[in-house]
Amino acid sequence: MIVPNPDLKPEYSYNLELGSEIVLFRKINLATNLYSTFLSNALTIQNTTINGVDSVLYEGTYSTVVTTMNTSNAFVLGVEGVLNATIGRSIRIEGTFNYTYGRILTDSVPYPLDHIPPVFGKCSIKYQKKKIVLECFVNYSAWKRYEDYNLVGEDNYAFAIAGQGMPSWYTLNSRLNYSFSKNISIQLACENILDRNYRSFASNISAPGRNFIFTVRGRF
Repeated sequence: MIVPNPDLKPEYSYNLELGSEIVLFRKINLATNLYSTFLSNALTIQNTTINGVDSVLYEGTYSTVVTTMNTSNAFVLGVEGVLNATIGRSIRIEGTFNYTYGRILTDSVPYPLDHIPPVFGKCSIKYQKKKIVLECFVNYSAWKRYEDYNLVGEDNYAFAIAGQGMPSWYTLNSRLNYSFSKNISIQLACENILDRNYRSFASNISAPGRNFIFTVRGRF
């Protein structure tokens, strides 16, 4: 149960970002973005007490008492990579990679900051010829390990595997687009072709299994 904290102070963030881009043979584009954020008086969810007790009976269930507090300091570091390449006139390859690391600075060992996703990204190959665009792509997510969870924050550890975290996953997907004209097109897509059972980080609901999508687009 979350209780209000009237003593909260403003949170301040200081950001630094560095990006680079390389073009090879006029057909391969590599981009990298490094970023960091330092938080002062960071707002985080922490255990607390109410009337001297750390849990209360609420709607028939004993619930831990938590509140939003100002943590001394915290930081976030991350890197993003993007690849775009063209093969011939019809084939295009794209890929993204994202890694984020966040910690709350304590008097002893730094503690995981919540809302930090595991490594994730997308890889795709696209074929385009006249009115037809065919794309096959993979969405992926690495394992969110137990030691990277904030157990009292909003990472929803209760929905992960106890002592292990959230397993890695990937999905294979495809879509076909056909344009009748500049104003009318149709698209047929199949997501999660392998019908994998997986959950995104911090979710307690399994993602959709194999599904088909039919779309008509028009401009008038």
